[in-house]
Amino acid sequence: MSRVRRVRRGPLSRPAGAVEPVAGALRRPSTAPSLPRVRRGGRAGGSLSDVEIRSLHRAEPTTTADGSTIRSLLDLGTAPVRHQSLAEATLPPGGATQRHYHGELEEIYYVTSGRGEVEIDGVRAPVEPGDAILIPPGAWHQITASGDDELAFLCCCAPPYRHEDTYFS
Repeated sequence: MSRVRRVRRGPLSRPAGAVEPVAGALRRPSTAPSLPRVRRGGRAGGSLSDVEIRSLHRAEPTTTADGSTIRSLLDLGTAPVRHQSLAEATLPPGGATQRHYHGELEEIYYVTSGRGEVEIDGVRAPVEPGDAILIPPGAWHQITASGDDELAFLCCCAPPYRHEDTYFS
């Protein structure tokens, strides 16, 4: 029998035996090497010593094959990513992605605003801001915006998202 497993935890606490942080322990000694160069936006192709920062507000929205509007933040076409990608997806009130699956990639959705319903391999569950949803490789899935507000969620994919790995019925 399939079921939805929700994990809710209270305030973060330290495990038994954990050491309390020491005040000032995160300060960098004056003899430490300089920080890496910071790149904002731009094209992919930086070195591993670069720090990549991309603004959601500067990312161009596009409509994907599954019907959602995404703004890609870090992916194979925008940053020197190797193992994952990150995008924000939005659906209008009542909108839904087309049901699909990915052969290789694992997805995590993190709902930032709005309410909706996710369906993964026939199991349905309501979602709201603060919910993280794991979508394993090969799992058929769809997300629908419910209510009067747009549904917005972050999509993390590992390996990085590729259109060629998205399959529809």
